[in-house]
Amino acid sequence: MDQRLRTPKFILIDHSLERVGGHHYEYSVHILHAAEAAGFDVALAANRRFRPDKGLPEHWPIASLFRNDMYCQHAIVGNFPLGPTDSLPVEAGPPNWRDRWREAIARRDRQRRIDHFAECCKQLLDRIEPQAGDHVFLTTMSDFDLLGLVEYLESVPSTQLLNWHLQFHFTILGGRSPEYARQNRRLEAMRSHFDDALKRVPNHRLHFYNTVKEISEQYNLLGVADFQELPYPINPEIRPQESSGSSREPLKVTAAGHIRGEKGRTGLKHLAHELWSDYLQPGKAQLCIQGSPRKFRGMLPEKTSQPAHRSDPPVAFIRHPLPLDEYARLIRETDIGLFLYDSDRYYARCSGILVEMLSAGVPIIVPAGCWLSDQIAEQVHQHVDHLVATKPAVGVERFREITCGDGSSSHQLEFPAPADATDLVVSFSWLAPLKSGTYLRLTANQLDAMGSPLPSYATVVGHRETTDRVSALLRVRGGATQIQLELSNAYHDGEIVLSDLETRFLASTNQGGGSEPAGRVGLIAADREHFAEHLKDVIEHYAHYRETALEFSRHWRRFHDPSNAISTMIEKSERWQEATHVEQVDSHYSVQGRTA
Repeated sequence: MDQRLRTPKFILIDHSLERVGGHHYEYSVHILHAAEAAGFDVALAANRRFRPDKGLPEHWPIASLFRNDMYCQHAIVGNFPLGPTDSLPVEAGPPNWRDRWREAIARRDRQRRIDHFAECCKQLLDRIEPQAGDHVFLTTMSDFDLLGLVEYLESVPSTQLLNWHLQFHFTILGGRSPEYARQNRRLEAMRSHFDDALKRVPNHRLHFYNTVKEISEQYNLLGVADFQELPYPINPEIRPQESSGSSREPLKVTAAGHIRGEKGRTGLKHLAHELWSDYLQPGKAQLCIQGSPRKFRGMLPEKTSQPAHRSDPPVAFIRHPLPLDEYARLIRETDIGLFLYDSDRYYARCSGILVEMLSAGVPIIVPAGCWLSDQIAEQVHQHVDHLVATKPAVGVERFREITCGDGSSSHQLEFPAPADATDLVVSFSWLAPLKSGTYLRLTANQLDAMGSPLPSYATVVGHRETTDRVSALLRVRGGATQIQLELSNAYHDGEIVLSDLETRFLASTNQGGGSEPAGRVGLIAADREHFAEHLKDVIEHYAHYRETALEFSRHWRRFHDPSNAISTMIEKSERWQEATHVEQVDSHYSVQGRTA
């Protein structure tokens, strides 16, 4: 058979795919549909617990093979919190018999898992029989899974004819980029691990990816391969509704997905209490939580009984996971997306739910100093720049250079607040550090005419990619006569040097003196206690946030269309072939090394 007439294959392996529903399932389904639309014959391999449902095409070959998922204690860096310092084991004294016994058991389990992964790969490819130029995509790899794959590739040399696409989800280093320098031991251990593994398969077409560029930056520190961000695919059915819902009440405020501790489950109690009297109980907003009500007992206001005048509850619970069509409808019908996530854990970590919300034109509220906030930070900066250009200034001061953050110190400025000021905008350029990953915290402590403290307002800003000029907005409280502005390093004690800092009070141009929206597309919360205030801002100016989120979604959807991920992989394979001058092989030479 002529190689040119043969339909190429695209095989997706996710050994962590255990059930219908959830992001492992959705990721696989959307990628395979896109691969099929691109002209491939597709196949799926999953965990042996996976049972296909009627929603999958009957002609797709599906193999439920793998016993283990990617969450494994043998990985150098696994699914556990990473601190800012090295946490790899340090050798103690000579091991006793118990230590040797435990080590022997762990060594056997480790090798058993490696052998099992390799055997499952062999069973799969023996069954599907891919040929030269076909593609195999392993979507959820860990450093430990790499050993199982390499064992298989090493044992079957003809696998050199396939394109292997490996996506690594786990971060290597903890904290934010300024803290990476303290973690050389972890970095060296991972570099040695990858180097040893890849030396065993030097002639294979291996292509490496991560879900976000921040993780790719970590892996590229290893210097063992070229890692790049693979656009996270979303369901093409997740798109804006035709009607914006800007006049609908209640506005649905949704915390979607499996709400684990790191995703702010405990923060929902504070938020619900803050919104209860003015928004939830009167029916202006509804808090929608995806999860079982029993997991949230004691976390919501005591009076969560349904008011007599309402047909829907102030707090609604939605089961998790949902079928694809129901989940897509949940995202489309959401008015405001809520992400009470731990910003330390999500500094270099993708959220599929956030990708989906922005694709649907849903305004979002996210934590500062992480991947989630970086997705909309430029939009918020542009909004503040627009306010500066259009609102009257009622007080401007300039400072040539300011230093803060060295040894956890802060820099403080103090000035009177004009009577008609509604906002304070602080703008500056970064002198040091110039590399992104450091964030400046600005806190406006405010006093009234009697010298009594009013609620403070804080924001956190990082670097901008489009310009070196950063702008941050802080609300001025009604009745404030004095502002104490505190500038500090938001997350560590490294020195920050700012140049050409300007403080500018703005007066409202709204009739009646009301405040303008604080951002566009969404808002970024400096701390969890700021979520409630930001949510109120989005509710009160919902038409503005919805309109700007819809505008933003147009470009966002194009980048995250599943076809973009497929084309990225194909292009990387073609570049590799051009760079290595690989000649086309005979199509009868299959991956098992047999001749037809």
